[in-house]
Amino acid sequence: MTLKALMRGERVEFEGRSIHTQWIRRPVPLWIAAEGPRTLELAGELCDGVIVGTGLTPDVIDGSLACLQRGARKSGRSLADLDIWWFAKANIASIRAQAVGEIKMALAASANHAFRATLEGKHVPERHHEAIRELRRRYAFHQHEHLGPTANAALTDELGLTDYLAERFAIAGTPDECAATVERLRLHGVSQILITAFVPDRMRFLREFADAVIRSAR
Repeated sequence: MTLKALMRGERVEFEGRSIHTQWIRRPVPLWIAAEGPRTLELAGELCDGVIVGTGLTPDVIDGSLACLQRGARKSGRSLADLDIWWFAKANIASIRAQAVGEIKMALAASANHAFRATLEGKHVPERHHEAIRELRRRYAFHQHEHLGPTANAALTDELGLTDYLAERFAIAGTPDECAATVERLRLHGVSQILITAFVPDRMRFLREFADAVIRSAR
């Protein structure tokens, strides 16, 4: 609440001192990136916007929205008062295996980040728990998001997590498959998606994704 008041240009008490910002001309929206139940609930209660990094499967979407709603109710708000964006790793190729294969290091990064603190309340099937703990233990931070056949990219195959992580965190596949995923998300109430393109040729990706996916979603 202190930060939000500061971003409105108000004077606040902090650690026994009265402080304020002099450069605020209009209120600055308060955003948070959230990957777990408590952070989502905090976003719903206090923030103007949220980037949801929990995943894109129906159960995860429903669970994330429920957390946001609980938080919003605490401050007399609803989901309509929040600017909600869903975070996705993305790639497009002529076959799904290539599209997923090129972003395996990004999928490993999502798992390491979203599940690092705990798996509790994060809708991860029990059969994947031990593999995810092993991924967290062996994740190479010095290779974070590096392209190519890195140690992190190899982990998802070795631990049998590639398909699960791609389904949960990615919009990846052929143009038709990517368009179908976006349509599924739209029908499930997802209207805003923030994509990242950790791929060898980003301009190619952007052109193809715009032509095949964004245009069809209009």
